[in-house]
Amino acid sequence: MVSGLQMDYRRFQSQAQLACYTNERDAIREYDATTPITTNLMGTFKDLDYFEWAKEMDVVSWDNYPGMDTPPSFTAMCHDLMRGIGGNKPFMLMEQTPNQQNWFPFCKVKQPGEVRKLSWQAVAHGADTVRFFQMKQSLGGCERFHGAVIAHDGTEESRVFKETAALGEELDRIGRRIMGSRIESRVAIMFDWQSYWSLEGCVGPTTGFTIPMRFIASTVRCGVAMCRWI
Repeated sequence: MVSGLQMDYRRFQSQAQLACYTNERDAIREYDATTPITTNLMGTFKDLDYFEWAKEMDVVSWDNYPGMDTPPSFTAMCHDLMRGIGGNKPFMLMEQTPNQQNWFPFCKVKQPGEVRKLSWQAVAHGADTVRFFQMKQSLGGCERFHGAVIAHDGTEESRVFKETAALGEELDRIGRRIMGSRIESRVAIMFDWQSYWSLEGCVGPTTGFTIPMRFIASTVRCGVAMCRWI
């Protein structure tokens, strides 16, 4: 009984928030019938069933903020998941930071060339768009320590600005030849949000039911297409 109620609440929570998105989308559609509409997803974020959300989005987009200890293979899997929920169509890398992130215990500065690697990793997994948050660093508020293309010095002389500008030129030069590409994967990983939720409601062993990064690290090398677990 408790497990069933928990699943019902999880479904309700996801569907209620999705209804908020679709209400806003439909309001926009009354005045604009053609511009693609999306919203920021967050990889394997547990609370929302992204397979259901993707059905209501013109293009799938997500925010990529790997931590200091996040394996590149896990980020690769998240890219593939975003491509998979959208039916293997190109997706948008809606947000990443060109420098440090502000919500971890340590705000690690990205190394020279690191943003370029992360950006091309997204493109290699099906992204047609690579974007950043934020353009100019906030002077106050909760994100004042979050990295930006233009930092608190307000100039274009920083390494971060120059690397971001160089990346933009590189993507502009090469990107048009590969936009719209489809990926033919040789390996699939099953991922299903409702199965993800149900593991929490069982009586018995529950430790270790989070996403197995070590398994992903050994599997993703082959290239991954995300499949719904049915």
